[in-house]
Amino acid sequence: MRAARTEPDPFGARSSIELADNEGTDMPAPTRARPWRTAGSISCLLAVTTVAAAAAKPPRPLTDIPELADRPARWGEVMDLFDVPGMAVAVVRDGQTYVQCFGARDPKSGDPVTPETLFYIASVTKTFTATAICELADEGRLRLDDPVRKYLPRFQLPDSALTRSITIRDLLCHRYGIDSTPIVFLDAFTGEITEDRYYHWLAQADIKARSNTPTCTSRSWGASSGV
Repeated sequence: MRAARTEPDPFGARSSIELADNEGTDMPAPTRARPWRTAGSISCLLAVTTVAAAAAKPPRPLTDIPELADRPARWGEVMDLFDVPGMAVAVVRDGQTYVQCFGARDPKSGDPVTPETLFYIASVTKTFTATAICELADEGRLRLDDPVRKYLPRFQLPDSALTRSITIRDLLCHRYGIDSTPIVFLDAFTGEITEDRYYHWLAQADIKARSNTPTCTSRSWGASSGV
């Protein structure tokens, strides 16, 4: 493994951004960015939806949905089969939230999973973000082929022409491969990401594909990105 280099964070993060090169090793590389992670984060900024109506009503048991009434028992059996300590399932239908909690959030203490338990779901957030964006498009509140800067005026890439032309659909398809190790590190691993930090590092991101040649079809947003 080649020696890691560090780059100071201009906004006072607890530690500098370590840009480690773990090529050729079997060590995990949490600080090596993947373009789809950066693009997913940008898309997430666009997916601002309101759930106030659902949140205003107290959650009901998932078993109150007739077609799902038998699922909790089946899921419990699968959890036992695969030694899953705990999980939670939530469904929002017609403004009503249905929640079912299973098992323990801490296997050592046995503390149960509750509706307030937080789970690290990693890139599953891409699915929620892409779905929310497409729902907004269906409602006419945005267009997938709109420039990103129409909604995020601070959006800036190293390539000024691409900054002006890149669209929401481009992000969902990962068409250009926007790659930023510091963004991934601060967002996914330390939790120290802020809007200012995000835009600072985005302006220095590595763009993997500089041409306008699509790397996916216009219909592949769900399969290729799952943002």
